[in-house]
Amino acid sequence: MPISIDPCEQTGLILKRRHWMRSWLNWNRVPAVDERLIRRVLLLAVLLGLLVGGAAFGLGHDRLADRLWIGATVPVVVVLAISIIRDLLAQRVGVDAIALLAMAGAIALDQSLAAIVIAIMYTGGTVLEDYAVARAERNLKSLRARSYPWTG
Repeated sequence: MPISIDPCEQTGLILKRRHWMRSWLNWNRVPAVDERLIRRVLLLAVLLGLLVGGAAFGLGHDRLADRLWIGATVPVVVVLAISIIRDLLAQRVGVDAIALLAMAGAIALDQSLAAIVIAIMYTGGTVLEDYAVARAERNLKSLRARSYPWTG
């Protein structure tokens, strides 16, 4: 039985796939407060993974240390990959892809300590960025309240 491929059907199928992918990735867009919490939890998990892995390495358990460091890095890689896909679907491009490639490359090359250090740098940077944005918003609200008291 020959299959006829209509270009209109193909286009409709592609559009349906894109719509499904966008709806799956957005899943009601997590509020900024929850994203900040996720970033903080990731930073704490990576720091804890570094410390526990360092203790295991210090006690002579090299393989366990590698597994702990990789295990603490993988959630950051997954969250970062989802974030990059969301940005690409929104037609935004950022430099986060460099961090993703660096962490994934370090894991692929069995450089678990390098991977967790990059994960700490990335998550620490995002937490600092969240803090700076919150502080700037707070200062701008304060300035606006003093400039225009009737807009409160």
